[in-house]
Amino acid sequence: MAEKHLDNHGKSVASWTAVGILLLAAVLIGVGIMINQSLIAWVGAALVVVGVIAGAGLTAAGFGSKPHEAPKLQAATPDHESRGARDAQSAH
Repeated sequence: MAEKHLDNHGKSVASWTAVGILLLAAVLIGVGIMINQSLIAWVGAALVVVGVIAGAGLTAAGFGSKPHEAPKLQAATPDHESRGARDAQSAH
Protein backbone atom coordinates (compact mmCIF):
# COMPACT_ATOMS: atom_id res chain seq x y z
CA MET A 1 0.00 0.00 0.00
CA ALA A 2 1.35 3.43 -0.88
CA GLU A 3 2.23 5.81 1.92
CA LYS A 4 0.52 9.16 2.17
CA HIS A 5 2.75 11.83 0.64
CA LEU A 6 2.84 14.82 2.99
CA ASP A 7 5.43 17.05 1.35
CA ASN A 8 3.80 19.79 -0.73
CA HIS A 9 7.00 21.24 -2.27
CA GLY A 10 5.91 24.83 -1.63
CA LYS A 11 2.62 24.76 -3.51
CA SER A 12 1.13 27.78 -1.79
CA VAL A 13 0.24 31.36 -2.62
CA ALA A 14 2.96 32.63 -0.27
CA SER A 15 5.74 30.59 -1.87
CA TRP A 16 4.72 31.30 -5.47
CA THR A 17 4.42 35.03 -4.76
CA ALA A 18 7.81 35.15 -3.07
CA VAL A 19 9.46 33.13 -5.85
CA GLY A 20 7.90 35.29 -8.56
CA ILE A 21 9.07 38.53 -6.98
CA LEU A 22 12.54 37.12 -6.24
CA LEU A 23 12.88 35.83 -9.82
CA LEU A 24 12.01 39.27 -11.19
CA ALA A 25 14.50 40.78 -8.74
CA ALA A 26 17.27 38.46 -9.93
CA VAL A 27 16.57 39.30 -13.56
CA LEU A 28 16.62 43.04 -12.85
CA ILE A 29 19.86 42.78 -10.89
CA GLY A 30 21.48 40.77 -13.68
CA VAL A 31 20.28 43.10 -16.44
CA GLY A 32 21.26 46.17 -14.44
CA ILE A 33 24.78 44.83 -14.00
CA MET A 34 25.12 43.75 -17.65
CA ILE A 35 24.04 47.08 -19.11
CA ASN A 36 25.83 49.07 -16.40
CA GLN A 37 22.67 50.71 -15.04
CA SER A 38 22.96 50.78 -11.29
CA LEU A 39 19.39 52.10 -10.86
CA ILE A 40 17.95 48.91 -12.37
CA ALA A 41 20.21 46.77 -10.18
CA TRP A 42 19.15 48.69 -7.06
CA VAL A 43 15.48 48.30 -7.96
CA GLY A 44 16.14 44.56 -8.19
CA ALA A 45 17.86 44.63 -4.82
CA ALA A 46 14.87 46.42 -3.31
CA LEU A 47 12.59 43.76 -4.82
CA VAL A 48 14.58 41.08 -2.99
CA VAL A 49 13.53 42.70 0.29
CA VAL A 50 9.94 43.06 -0.95
CA GLY A 51 9.83 39.38 -2.00
CA VAL A 52 11.07 38.12 1.33
CA ILE A 53 8.63 40.34 3.24
CA ALA A 54 5.74 39.33 0.94
CA GLY A 55 6.46 35.63 1.42
CA ALA A 56 6.74 35.94 5.18
CA GLY A 57 3.68 38.17 5.41
CA LEU A 58 1.51 35.87 3.31
CA THR A 59 2.66 32.88 5.34
CA ALA A 60 1.76 34.70 8.56
CA ALA A 61 -1.63 35.58 7.06
CA GLY A 62 -2.36 31.90 6.47
CA PHE A 63 -1.51 31.59 2.77
CA GLY A 64 1.56 29.43 3.34
CA SER A 65 1.79 25.65 3.37
CA LYS A 66 0.27 23.83 6.29
CA PRO A 67 2.81 22.44 8.78
CA HIS A 68 3.12 18.68 9.02
CA GLU A 69 5.23 16.15 10.85
CA ALA A 70 8.34 14.82 9.21
CA PRO A 71 8.24 11.14 8.32
CA LYS A 72 9.53 8.85 11.05
CA LEU A 73 12.73 6.97 10.32
CA GLN A 74 12.55 3.24 10.80
CA ALA A 75 15.24 1.40 12.71
CA ALA A 76 17.68 -0.56 10.57
CA THR A 77 16.93 -4.25 10.32
CA PRO A 78 19.65 -6.86 10.90
CA ASP A 79 19.59 -7.58 7.15
CA HIS A 80 20.50 -3.96 6.38
CA GLU A 81 23.24 -3.93 9.00
CA SER A 82 24.86 -7.13 7.77
CA ARG A 83 24.69 -5.95 4.16
CA GLY A 84 26.33 -2.63 5.11
CA ALA A 85 29.11 -4.42 6.99
CA ARG A 86 29.61 -6.79 4.06
CA ASP A 87 29.82 -3.84 1.60
CA ALA A 88 32.29 -2.04 3.87
CA GLN A 89 34.54 -5.12 4.03
CA SER A 90 34.47 -5.62 0.26
CA ALA A 91 35.40 -1.96 -0.33
CA HIS A 92 38.74 -2.40 1.46
